[in-house]
Amino acid sequence: MADAAAEARALSAAAIADLSSSVETRGYEVVAGGVITGRGRPDFTFQQALSTHASMHNAEGWLFREALLQAGQETGVNITAVPPDAVYAETATAVGMSAREIEARIKELGVDLGPPWSKDEKLSSAAAWLALARATGR
Repeated sequence: MADAAAEARALSAAAIADLSSSVETRGYEVVAGGVITGRGRPDFTFQQALSTHASMHNAEGWLFREALLQAGQETGVNITAVPPDAVYAETATAVGMSAREIEARIKELGVDLGPPWSKDEKLSSAAAWLALARATGR
């Protein structure tokens, strides 16, 4: 399991570095990132995690969220972690809008960006907006 965690961290750090390089060529800078958290670390053993399909996804989600948070520290990119049930309220507070307005603006993004624009994309967008607001103080 430690090997998988180390590889996930390395892959996450490489992805952040690649993204940073890519946006820099376009005149932008990666200053922050957001991640939606789960319900904490799974409370089962590695063998139990492999016992059902659902538990494998739970463990995998936790592994990659943790890897992304650690990779952010290693690459100097501040990654904001926020639970799904708090992301709109926290974003609203950070930018001085109502949670309803945040949800409406994010919904509008989906019109321009096109499908898929499901709950996951919306929550991730709110987390990214929160991270940017916290990193820039705006």
